[in-house]
Amino acid sequence: MKRVWTHVAPLVCAAALAACATTPKGEIVDAEVARVSVPLALSSIVSGTSTRADVMAALGRTKTIRFDSGFEIWLYYQDGQSGRQVPADEFVVLFAPSGVVAKTRVRPSAPALGNLTK
Repeated sequence: MKRVWTHVAPLVCAAALAACATTPKGEIVDAEVARVSVPLALSSIVSGTSTRADVMAALGRTKTIRFDSGFEIWLYYQDGQSGRQVPADEFVVLFAPSGVVAKTRVRPSAPALGNLTK
C-alpha cells in the first residue's frame, strides 16, 4: 500500500496544482489605453442610456475587457498626465450584455512618490 501511495501522491499534487492554474475570465481585446478628458467623458456618457457606439463616437477605441457573462469594460486614462511617474486617473466604463452603459467610475491615480506623508 505504501508503494502505491508513493506513485499516486505526485499525481495528486500535480492535479491539485493544475486546478489552481486557471485562465483569466476576461478577454482583453485592445491593448492600448486611450487618453481622454475625464470631465468630458463624464459629461458625454449617461449610465442606462449611452451605448457602445455612443461611447466609441465620444471617446474613441481603448483597452477592452470582455467577460463570458457578456459584460464588457472599457478603460481610459486622463489626458495630459503622461509626464507623471505614476499612472494617470482612470475612467472606467462598464457595459451590460445589452450594450448599454451600466456604470462609470473614475479611479484617481496614486499620489506622486514625493508627496507621500508618513
